[in-house]
Amino acid sequence: MIQPIAQPESDFYWENLKKEKIFLQRSKDTKSYQFFPRQISIHNPNEELEWVQVSGEAELYTFAIVYVAPHKNFIEDVPYITALVKLKEGVIIPTNIVNIEAKPENLVIGMKLSPVFVHKKNQPTLLKFEPNQN
Repeated sequence: MIQPIAQPESDFYWENLKKEKIFLQRSKDTKSYQFFPRQISIHNPNEELEWVQVSGEAELYTFAIVYVAPHKNFIEDVPYITALVKLKEGVIIPTNIVNIEAKPENLVIGMKLSPVFVHKKNQPTLLKFEPNQN
């Protein structure tokens, strides 16, 4: 299976996903969030960063439905929804939308989403999203 590679700047993020907690980096000065984890701030390289736990409240920013597997490890998953979601904190992250049939009419840009933590043996926990049940 294709997996994220351990890196010092992102290990904290992945370790907390195992605990079903989402942490983002935030500038201590401007309070601006960033994703993906990095060693320096994308807003100002002189700013210090801190890790802040967030709720995972999100909305669908854009999506595509994948009908042809890009790699043999995804053959059993097609069709599936790949997406960019915008968290309440303003960052946009790549992910998958799950627990909904992969049809365009089931998805609406701006729809509210909730986090889903996908745990698999000997693999990192993945953060995916599903339509909000509220």
